[in-house]
Amino acid sequence: MEKNLAQVIYGKYAEFSKTEKRIADYILGNQQGIPYETLAQCAHGCQTSEPSIMRFVKKIGYTSFVEFKREVLKFDFQKKQKRLAEDEINAFVNMEEAFVKKDASFPEMANTMVDQMSTMVQNVTQMLDLDKIWDIVQHMIHAKRIDLYGVGYSGNVVNEFMFRLVKLGLDCRVYREDSWAQIGKPVITKEDIAIGFSYSGETITTIDAIRYAAEVGAKTVAVTGNPESQLVKKSDFAIFTPKVNSDLMNFSMATCIGQMVITDILYLGILSADWDNFMSAWVKFTSPIGE
Repeated sequence: MEKNLAQVIYGKYAEFSKTEKRIADYILGNQQGIPYETLAQCAHGCQTSEPSIMRFVKKIGYTSFVEFKREVLKFDFQKKQKRLAEDEINAFVNMEEAFVKKDASFPEMANTMVDQMSTMVQNVTQMLDLDKIWDIVQHMIHAKRIDLYGVGYSGNVVNEFMFRLVKLGLDCRVYREDSWAQIGKPVITKEDIAIGFSYSGETITTIDAIRYAAEVGAKTVAVTGNPESQLVKKSDFAIFTPKVNSDLMNFSMATCIGQMVITDILYLGILSADWDNFMSAWVKFTSPIGE
């Protein structure tokens, strides 16, 4: 490819329909996993139909989904060689051993998966700057409202995080896909905090949401696996998750687990900041109606 996938999609993004933008965001946020997905899996991840995926693929210059995946895989391999030196010196841990292998038995795959997920949790905690986390927690509990942004796998994480924060009595809302533009954009203020989740750090709708939040004066936080991403550059704070390999079964689970560990730590930070107040809200929220 003369241009990488991100450049091709960015160049045509303004021309895309709402559905095509959702597909584009999913692909940019999951570029390492795309070569290992079937058309049906990709459609499910984008929450759209298989024909919509095919129309998108053809619109950006490919004749088939297989050809598109082949080019994505070739690009990732070429870029991986160029990044080896960087990976040796940065703070991220690469989990290179894929566990989905033709000759592996089911117990071998299951045990390796558990080991790698445990390693992911350990790597997240080793990378955390708890002083920075505490600063973010303080901004969260003093904010008028907490806005969470996420697409695809990250969208599932922020949705769960929102439920937990609401139980603590915090005003928290989630914006997935393009909903922030219609709902969140007009109401976010400098009294709020915006947190964007994107493993790649290049999800366009999440970047746009964080950029706008920064423009109105809200505090902004990036949760990502890419320290050089646009999401980090637009944010006041950044929390990093470890890099993972592109194995089909490992990629989505590992990235979600990394993000979920971070949400757990933020949640515990909020509790510890004012245990009695937040626990009282939690008990009230979870008590049966009438008690």
